[in-house]
Amino acid sequence: MLEETVREAKGLEPPPQRVQTVVDLTVDAILSTDYVSESDERLDIYRRIASIDTLDDYRDVFDELTDRYGDPPEETVALLDISYIRAFGERAGLARICSSGRNVELILHDSAKSDERAMELVSRLLSVSTREHRLTFKAGYRAMILADGVAVKASATPSILRDIFSSAEKV
Repeated sequence: MLEETVREAKGLEPPPQRVQTVVDLTVDAILSTDYVSESDERLDIYRRIASIDTLDDYRDVFDELTDRYGDPPEETVALLDISYIRAFGERAGLARICSSGRNVELILHDSAKSDERAMELVSRLLSVSTREHRLTFKAGYRAMILADGVAVKASATPSILRDIFSSAEKV
C-alpha cells in the first residue's frame, strides 16, 4: 500500500496487481490435532503457513514446526507446499493450478501477459522442464503450462511442484 502511494506521488504507474491463485490438487493437506494438539497454537501456525510467500518463508515455517513438534507428517508438508505453490502462482500470474488426470495445468491469468515480472517467472519455469516432468506452454483460449506426469502420484504432486517452482526461482 505504501509502495503504491509512493509510486503515485512520483507519477509512476502502480505495480501490477497480484492475481489470486486457486490451487486445486487432489491431496490431503492439514495440520492435524495429532501433530499440534493445542487449538490456539494450531490457529497461529495456520496463519504462519498462509503467510508463506517465498521459499525462505517456507523453510522458516518448516524448520519451526520441526523444532517444536518433530518431523511434520506428510499432510502437513503438503499444506506447506500448497501455500508456497499458491504464492509462486500469484507472482507468476497463474489464475489456477489444478490436477487434470496425470498432469497439472498451470493456467495463466489474462493480466499476466502485461506483467513483466510474471512473464519472467513463467519463462524461468519453462526453462526448468525435465524429461521426467516436462513443462509445455499451450496457447489458445486459456493460455497454460501443462506439467506432464506431475500428478501420477497425487500425494507427491505438491512436493514435485514445490521443487519445480523453487528451481525456477533459482534460475
